[in-house]
Amino acid sequence: TQLRVANFKRIEEVTVDIDGNVLIGGANAQGKSSLLDAVMVGLVGGASIPPDPVHHGKDKATISLTLDNGLVVERTITPDRKHKLKVTGRDDASTTPQRWLDDHIKSITLDPLAILSMPAQKQSDLLRSLVGVTTTDLDEDCETAFNERRDVSRDLRAAQAELAGAKPHVADAPKERVSTDKLSQQLQEAVKGQADFDAMQAEHARETSRYNDTKADIERTEKRLAALKAELEACIDAGKKRLAAINAWVKVDVTKVRDQLADAGRLNDAFASNASRTAISTRVTSLEEAQTGLTDVIIEIDSQKAHRLAAAKWPLDGLSIGDAGVTFNGVPLEQASQAEQLRVCVALAAASKPDVGIVLVRDGCRLDAASLKLLLTLVTEAGLQAFVERVGLGDAGAVIIENGFVK
Repeated sequence: TQLRVANFKRIEEVTVDIDGNVLIGGANAQGKSSLLDAVMVGLVGGASIPPDPVHHGKDKATISLTLDNGLVVERTITPDRKHKLKVTGRDDASTTPQRWLDDHIKSITLDPLAILSMPAQKQSDLLRSLVGVTTTDLDEDCETAFNERRDVSRDLRAAQAELAGAKPHVADAPKERVSTDKLSQQLQEAVKGQADFDAMQAEHARETSRYNDTKADIERTEKRLAALKAELEACIDAGKKRLAAINAWVKVDVTKVRDQLADAGRLNDAFASNASRTAISTRVTSLEEAQTGLTDVIIEIDSQKAHRLAAAKWPLDGLSIGDAGVTFNGVPLEQASQAEQLRVCVALAAASKPDVGIVLVRDGCRLDAASLKLLLTLVTEAGLQAFVERVGLGDAGAVIIENGFVK
């Protein structure tokens, strides 16, 4: 109901008795902003105190706000930003004066139009906190699923590219790798068997010649008949054994084994190529299934979020939260008309339910007459009180500041 400021920034001495909303007018650089800053500093203190708070040449600044319940908030500030706070008339002295003030004011109410400059995500978080809708768990789940799907999609694209660049399927590739060691061993055994066979044939030829020679000797000499017969029998026995071995020998196609060994490299390349393609194709299928599953998770999370938001009690009909942030009547807040933005900001300020419902509007010069009238109406209907900074002298009933004083 009353604001008294002395020696604060551009203000030298201002006392204003207040009934309802306050328009603060005047030319630039006369102290209008300083007066709004004084209200902020008087209530908030701390970080809101500017670097150079005291009017030059003065040893201290004083700010006093009288509230409609009789409480008086007084803050004294020195040039080094040190300050003292006194709250007269409060019924709870168990906390510090600043803690008491912090419990009764809301930063969003002090500067509701600052909502418009917030990033979309912060606007959404603010609205959720005001209506009691918490989707943090769903947002975290959605972000996790989205990140996993992004990673899976990246791996899927890489696998698909790898599959596209893989060698084509070879129709005559073996079911398993061809053992070159086994074929080499077969070749060695075949070559050795052939050599043994050739040696047996040569030996048989020699024994046949020996047999013939021996038989001739028998015919030439009867004296050696007994010994030669014995030797002949021995030759016959040996010949039978070798003939049996020769007849039992199975000829190995050495050329065929050599050809198989020569083709083993090609066949093994074909086997490896098919195995690689099959593995890549399997991975592509798995990644596609994972991608689809994560997309389903995101859709379900979005559905749960939509259900929670639909069930919330909004401070203003038409207000909601979409993918682009806060929306009003289905339109993102930043694209809404100025009148709609004002409605939303005031509704959110009122929804914070402050005990000290003071609204500071620093960019009031951006409001045309109709928007200013709407703002003041909305603030009043919400049970709040607005301090609006304007440029010029044309607003009826405005407090005009000139050179740090009330003109």
